[in-house]
Amino acid sequence: MLKINNLLRLLLLFSLCVGLLACAAIKQPEPETEPQKVFVGSKLRNLEQVRVNETRLADGTLVVQLEAYNDSSRVLEGYRVVEWFDADGMKLKYVGSKWLPFRVQGDSFFTLRQVAPGPKAETYRIQLKKSSK
Repeated sequence: MLKINNLLRLLLLFSLCVGLLACAAIKQPEPETEPQKVFVGSKLRNLEQVRVNETRLADGTLVVQLEAYNDSSRVLEGYRVVEWFDADGMKLKYVGSKWLPFRVQGDSFFTLRQVAPGPKAETYRIQLKKSSK
């Protein structure tokens, strides 16, 4: 009887160890990474993104500001557009959604500030591309 009790205890201890190891082997989910919000065309390789700041106005409207640096001694000319998306990821349509020109002097900073079309905008995508000149 004593041998059976010891055998049952060993079996229970073994099962408990296997269970703990199985729990430890379960991979914890990775934290979600934020999707890329700034896309710079490959021909603008001398334009380096410094930072993107976000804030909200009193009515909840999102404001974004991109700071970049032209590390070339030449003037960079291109076009930019900011697209806005609602909480469901749907693109918001508005009059201001068009490509606009920008110009950055050599060895200098460039700041792009854009206000969302309204408080429904939850996220954005900034695109920059070189002019065809």
